[in-house]
Amino acid sequence: KANIFLDPYPYQGTSVINKVVATKGKTNIIVSLVKNKKHRKQTIIVKGMINIKSKPQERYLSTSWPLYTSGNIIKSFLSAQGITIKGRVKVATIKKNKKFIFTHKSEPLGNLVKYINIYSNNFMTHVLTCQLGVELLDQTRESKQNPCSLGVSAINRFIRKDLGIKTKYSLFSPSGLSKKNLISSQQVIHLLEHMAQNFSVFPEFLNSLPKPGHTGTLFERFTNKDMQVFKEQIRAKTGSLSTPFTVSSLAGYFFHKDHGIIAFSIIQNGKQGKKQPLLSSLQKKQDINLSNFYKNL
Repeated sequence: KANIFLDPYPYQGTSVINKVVATKGKTNIIVSLVKNKKHRKQTIIVKGMINIKSKPQERYLSTSWPLYTSGNIIKSFLSAQGITIKGRVKVATIKKNKKFIFTHKSEPLGNLVKYINIYSNNFMTHVLTCQLGVELLDQTRESKQNPCSLGVSAINRFIRKDLGIKTKYSLFSPSGLSKKNLISSQQVIHLLEHMAQNFSVFPEFLNSLPKPGHTGTLFERFTNKDMQVFKEQIRAKTGSLSTPFTVSSLAGYFFHKDHGIIAFSIIQNGKQGKKQPLLSSLQKKQDINLSNFYKNL
């Protein structure tokens, strides 16, 4: 049998059934997710074969319960440090009469955004959005609202007001791990253009994006010999899902000697109920097409 594990830690509410066989043949892995809505539990079923010489394979799954999943991941993280928390995760608003035990000051926001984008850390994105909601609660002195929902509302206001996006979209989960999130490449371009026109934040934002062959999720992208010149000119963020259908995206900037900084966005996904394209196949095509586009400018 192959080894399968949850990254970064196993956590309550999610179990894995391993039906993958190590073989000398080709790698062919199928991942499915079975959800128990009543108890907010999910089972990941992994089937197929993996070549014994294969590199570790990653799969990204969505969750319908981001708040509970985030809470269980925190419990697992603390457990790994020898700190045990009893009971189950509950979603509730913190009452004002609760006593603070400890306050941890984070690194500067620019550093946190870099960690999020370089390593595509969905959990940190969720926590940062909830913290935005906490700040808003402190300003409004309204304790009845959920801080995470307030954070999402603030992002939606930014999308509509600051980005000026009027076309339909859906932002349900700030972590991105939800099939209810719906956005177009053109809407992503609005964001990239907005950031590029705001020098007060653009240097930090650009520096937060992975660089092919050097950092994060683009470390093994754009590896062909004919892409080496282009590889040094691009900074971009990836986005991937494996279930319930394959999603692969790439968005960011590249520099062209004749045209300056160019923003781009690619979002591809399979059709629900149909045979899904391989994530690796979509990524290779993205690399080739984007590199060729750069050459032909």
